[in-house]
Amino acid sequence: MQLKTVFFFSLVTLGMLLAAGCTNPLSPGETPNTSVTVPPAATTAAPVVLPATGNLTAAVTSPPTTAPVNTTRTLQATDPILHRWIRMLQDADANGRYQGYELKFYADGTIDYRSGSVTEVESNLRIDPVESESTGTWTSRGDNKYLVKVWPVGNSGAQFIREYTLVPEYLDKTYNIPQKEHIESSYELDAVPTYGNQAPNGRFLYPERAKID
Repeated sequence: MQLKTVFFFSLVTLGMLLAAGCTNPLSPGETPNTSVTVPPAATTAAPVVLPATGNLTAAVTSPPTTAPVNTTRTLQATDPILHRWIRMLQDADANGRYQGYELKFYADGTIDYRSGSVTEVESNLRIDPVESESTGTWTSRGDNKYLVKVWPVGNSGAQFIREYTLVPEYLDKTYNIPQKEHIESSYELDAVPTYGNQAPNGRFLYPERAKID
């Protein structure tokens, strides 16, 4: 009986030793690792729901745009030459009508030239009817001087290049008469007759500023 008891305790002791040999011993002060590594859960993106009708393209807010600046060169809108200038010649034709010509300056640098009979209504002179007309260009040279280039339209009229000077209204001290505002070039100056004691009338000598443009 005593032998059986000793044999039983020997088996129990051997089992305990075998169980202890299958476990890693802990160092003094070390605590057992109880954390568990969990694999990341699979995620599914929520489906994008597009509207059933309307514009399916997402709206994009664009920055405000500024209209391009017009860099085209413009002429001074206040240039004193920007009027219609008309000259009525002194001598009438065979039909008793006075002939003349006019130049009309525009702000874009163009010019209209007309010649023909001169009609006067309430001190306003006009070429009517127009017998010939041309177009051309003008440029300012400063000091009230302007270069005028005119070409004939449809092979009618004369072609010329003149430098005009704008002359403000003034009092002619020689004859004590006022001279109207006008433009003059060598073409008109060369045609000025010798009047002697007769006072020259400015309207016959130079293109003067028309009453109505």
